[in-house]
Amino acid sequence: MFQLLRQWGAKADDADDSGRHPLHYAAARGRIDFIQEVVAIVPNSLSALDRHLRSPLHVASLRGFPDVVKLFAKEDPTGLTRRDIWDLDSYTLAVTAGHSVTARVIKELLQERGVEVAEVQNRSLSLTVPTIQLELSPLELTVLDVLVTGLHEVEREQLSRCIRRLGSEMCLSLYRTTMEIQAKGGIPTKDRSRGKTAGGVFLGLIQEKVRNGEIHKDHWTYIRAVSLYRAKY
Repeated sequence: MFQLLRQWGAKADDADDSGRHPLHYAAARGRIDFIQEVVAIVPNSLSALDRHLRSPLHVASLRGFPDVVKLFAKEDPTGLTRRDIWDLDSYTLAVTAGHSVTARVIKELLQERGVEVAEVQNRSLSLTVPTIQLELSPLELTVLDVLVTGLHEVEREQLSRCIRRLGSEMCLSLYRTTMEIQAKGGIPTKDRSRGKTAGGVFLGLIQEKVRNGEIHKDHWTYIRAVSLYRAKY
C-alpha cells in the first residue's frame, strides 16, 4: 500500500493537518512491517511529533503494542522519556490506558537504562500508577507542600500541574478562598449527601474560572490530563 501511495507522490515524512506522519498511523495499528519500511526510508521520522508533541512511540504506548514499543525504543531510546504537551510520557499513557503488558515492557526498558520509575498507590482506583516528576522551583515546591497539607490532597501530581500552569500566586489565592469556603460550612456534592473535600472545592474554583473565561480551557485540560485518560480508559 505504501509503495502505491509513493507512486502517487506521497512521502514517508508527509504530515497531515494534525501534524501526524505515516509512522504515527502505522504505530496506531501496530503495523511493524509498515513501520520498518517507513523508518528505512526516513530514519528521523521516529522522532516526528504531532501538534500535541506526541511521537509514534507515544501512540504505540497508548494503543498497547509492546512489540512496536520495543522496536521504537531500540531505534530511539530517548523517546521513552519524551513528554507530550500534557507532560505525559509513554509509560504513563500505557498505564492509564490499561495496557499492563505494554506498561511492563516500557518499565523494564526504562530500568535497563537506569531511569527510575516513580509510582504511588492510588486508593480511589485501587491500582499503582506512575508519578510524573514535574520540574518545580523551590518556591513552587513550597507552595505545593502548602496545598497538599492544607487540602489534605494525596494527588500531588495534579496540584503540581495547577502550579505549573496557573502559577503560585493564583494557586495560593484559590487556596485561601477554599479555606474560607470550608470554614463557612463548605459546598455540598451534587447529590447533597455530603460536603465536597477541600481538594474538590479547590478544583471546582478552577473550573468556575474556566467557565468564566478567566482561565484558558487548555490549562484545565493540562491539569486534568492523567485523570481524563483514566476516566476514558
